[in-house]
Amino acid sequence: MKDPQVKASGDKTAGLPQSWPAAVEAMLGPTYRFIRALAPAEAVDDLVQETFMAASRGIGRFDGRCPLWNWLTAIARNKITDHYRRSGSRNVLAKALDMLSSDGAQVQRALLSESPLPDEICEHREFQALARAALGALSPEQQECLVGRYYEALSLDELGRRLGTSPSLANTRLHRARQALRQAFLKMLGGKGDNQESVP
Repeated sequence: MKDPQVKASGDKTAGLPQSWPAAVEAMLGPTYRFIRALAPAEAVDDLVQETFMAASRGIGRFDGRCPLWNWLTAIARNKITDHYRRSGSRNVLAKALDMLSSDGAQVQRALLSESPLPDEICEHREFQALARAALGALSPEQQECLVGRYYEALSLDELGRRLGTSPSLANTRLHRARQALRQAFLKMLGGKGDNQESVP
C-alpha cells in the first residue's frame, strides 16, 4: 500500500479542503489500523471518528510542511492518549500484569528469542492491553515503524517513503523499534531487558 498523502499546491492550503473527502477515503483504512494497534478494540471506532472529526475541524491549519499522514496520526495519538486518561488505563495495565504474572517467564523468553508467543497468551485481552501499552510507550517514529510494517504490511520501500528515508535506513529504524518494544514489554513484566547492542 502506498503512503496516502495530499499535498497543498500554491499557497500552503490551496486546494486542500476540496481534496479532503478524497484524503479521508484514502486514509481511513490505514488510520483505522494505526489506532487499532494502539487502543482497546472497543474504543477503536470512536477514536477513528474523533480523529477525523478533529482533523476536519483543523484542516485549515494544515500548512503542508509535513505529509498529511503524519499530521493525521499525531491527532490520532492525542485522541488515544485522552482515551487512556479518561478510562483509567492504570487499572487495565495492573490487571494485565496480574494475569501474566504466572506466564511472565514464558513471555520474556519469547521476547528475547523473537520466537512466536503461544496462542493461549496472545488471545487474552489482558495481554493485548499490555502489548498496546508497551507500544504506546515508544516514540512516534518507533510506533510508525512497527504499525506500518506489522499492522499495515508495508514493504520496506513503502515504509521508507513514509518515513522519508531509504529502505535500508527504514530497516535499521525498524530493528531499533523492535528492540525498544521488547525493552518496554520486559520492563512492564518486571524483567531486566536484554543487553543486545543497538544497530549503529
